[in-house]
Order: sequence, then C-alpha cells, then structure tokens
Amino acid sequence: MDLNNSERIIMINSKTTRLFLLLICLVLILPVIGCSANQVDQEYIDFSARASENYLIAINNRDFNSFSQDLNKDMKEALPEEEFLSFADQIEGIIGTYEPGSKKLDQTKKDSGYIVIVYNAKYTGESEAVVVTISLQKTGDKIEISGSWFNSPKLRGE
Repeated sequence: MDLNNSERIIMINSKTTRLFLLLICLVLILPVIGCSANQVDQEYIDFSARASENYLIAINNRDFNSFSQDLNKDMKEALPEEEFLSFADQIEGIIGTYEPGSKKLDQTKKDSGYIVIVYNAKYTGESEAVVVTISLQKTGDKIEISGSWFNSPKLRGE
C-alpha cells in the first residue's frame, strides 16, 4: 500500500496525538494514584476527632481516666497518672488550657505503620495556634492513640 504525503502526515499526526493524549493521561492519573495510596481512611479521622477532643479536655480537667481511655498499652505505660498530672501542669503553665471545640483538622498522613492526624488548636495562653499531632495505631479491630506532640511558639521558648 502506497501512501501519499498527506496520508502519511495524517497517520503521523494521529499517532502523535494518541501518544500525546496517553502521556497527558498518565501525568494526570499517576499523582491521583500516589495520593490515594497515602490517603487516611475516614474511620481514623472520625475516631481522632472524638478521641483527641476527649484527650485535650481531659488534660484541662486533669482527668487521667478520660485521658487514658483511648491510649494504646505502650502509651499508658509511658505516661502513668503521676506523669500525666505533671504533663498537664506543664502544658497549662506554658500555653494555658485548651479551648474545647477549637481544634481544626490540618492534615492526615500515613507514616511508618501509623496514622498521623494534625490539628491546629486554640489555647488560652498562646496567641498563635498550637499544633497538636496525634499518632494512631490499630490493634486488632481497635484504633488507639499511640503518641501525641504539641508545638507552638511558647512551647519552643520563642
């Protein structure tokens, strides 16, 4: 089959167009696939919303039983009641108390087998948001808090 020049150009353009469209699709799809692999399931976000609110209010109230109800075994062992009370005193002494209901979800991510949920929260003695990071881990069918970190200018000594 002998093609004239215009037919060859159309075939080349057609192949080029298909290749170009395929590349565009890949460029658009690959980031979505990568992001979905790192997405956090809604059950973790829902659990964290409830458990972290309880956790932060329990620190305000120095209520160890409420504070520890969603902690995993390692966290309970690392922070017995006496240490919890000292921790609560330190937090209040530096940034004040948590303003209930003020935490706002900032980000979620999967990190080394843990689910990390980051909130910005208001505290009475801190003019800027306090970053509260909650680490979650699933043990069997139960999601538990496996770590927490607080960060703010006053906590950093600024």
